[in-house]
Amino acid sequence: MDPDELRQELGERRVLEFAGRRVGLIHGWGAPGDLPRRAREAFLGEDKKPSVDVVVFGHSHRALFERLGDVWLLNPGSPTDRFFAPFRSLALLELGEEIQAEIVQL
Repeated sequence: MDPDELRQELGERRVLEFAGRRVGLIHGWGAPGDLPRRAREAFLGEDKKPSVDVVVFGHSHRALFERLGDVWLLNPGSPTDRFFAPFRSLALLELGEEIQAEIVQL
């Protein structure tokens, strides 16, 4: 939904490091049913192992924080649009020795 200029500047996906943790960022695409799995697979290395500790994604606007294999998946939902979700939300992610997140309903 973003303009082409912004998508070109940001790229399809990005990996950032915070507190010794690798966080993969991707918007997401397609039907929401298996979106968490597809978002995780976007960060698999050539050895088919995840290259990140957490994947943060959106697209569906459905808030989610769950572990899939050895990767945490976080979708903060949307603070402005609840077309596909029961509530508006955002997420707080805490990185350190443990990975924790809180979905905040608005």
